[in-house]
Amino acid sequence: MPFSSNLVVALAVVGVLALVLRWAYPRDRPPPAAFHPGEDYGLLTEIVSQATTPDGRRFLARLREAGVRATMTADRNGGVRILVFPDDAERARRVVEP
Repeated sequence: MPFSSNLVVALAVVGVLALVLRWAYPRDRPPPAAFHPGEDYGLLTEIVSQATTPDGRRFLARLREAGVRATMTADRNGGVRILVFPDDAERARRVVEP
């Protein structure tokens, strides 16, 4: 294929990709839902709230040492929340209590 044919094919492919992306990601799409404190975390239960990030990391380390699956999420005020599965909630509370 000559160079000009390759250029036309490349431009056509880029054009088709642009149209597909414009269709997949429209500009009039609503913004993501705003964060609401106390929002539903699905299957997870909050055991610690309003902790600082270093405290949250310490809590996570203690929970993981105790064999409790846990995760940490940020809140709007710069604090963190520690979340666990409901079956582990009581044991997790005992682990993080001073």
